[in-house]
Amino acid sequence: MTTQTKWWIGVLAVGLGVAVAVPAVAVSTWVARTGVMGDPSSSTEEDDSEWLDIAAPDAPAVIVEAYPTYLTLPEGVSPNAAMEDVARIFDRMSAEAGGQARAQDGLVTQSYESFAYCAWIVEWLGAESAADDARLSTAVDWLSTPESFPAIAAADGGGVVDAILGFAQSARDGDRAGVEKGYQQGACTGRVDLPTS
Repeated sequence: MTTQTKWWIGVLAVGLGVAVAVPAVAVSTWVARTGVMGDPSSSTEEDDSEWLDIAAPDAPAVIVEAYPTYLTLPEGVSPNAAMEDVARIFDRMSAEAGGQARAQDGLVTQSYESFAYCAWIVEWLGAESAADDARLSTAVDWLSTPESFPAIAAADGGGVVDAILGFAQSARDGDRAGVEKGYQQGACTGRVDLPTS
């Protein structure tokens, strides 16, 4: 075997090694990201965000990375609490579907926003118990502003934003029972604990 032949065999071996290694890394890193985008014209339940394989090994990391940077939470509620909550929801969805579940990136964002909604409802309830006007006002402001939850507002086919604004009006009016109804209807139980009175 000539030196030139050995050199070509070496180049081919290195080339094949790179060709195999790069796809393996890419596949293991981005398994949850399908590259398939939603088509809102096909269903009112679909947006134009990417479909995720939420049973993929990297799905929990993808869900955590999807935390929206614009999201504001009450003082004392950490983004980590939101990330744990949303990761738990999608883990449960995957388990209930036998590991065959897919969800859109937009739904992940909406799940973070709904966690924030629950946190602000609980913030208002705690502030009302403590007669803390500043906290009450901040909670009402968040709940009254659809820009606080843009993914929910964008996906609303009718009624969701109106309901949130109705609960915000209950908060503005000092109607604790109405705000507690917002906690129940927002499926907040188990996501953000009610304050102890």
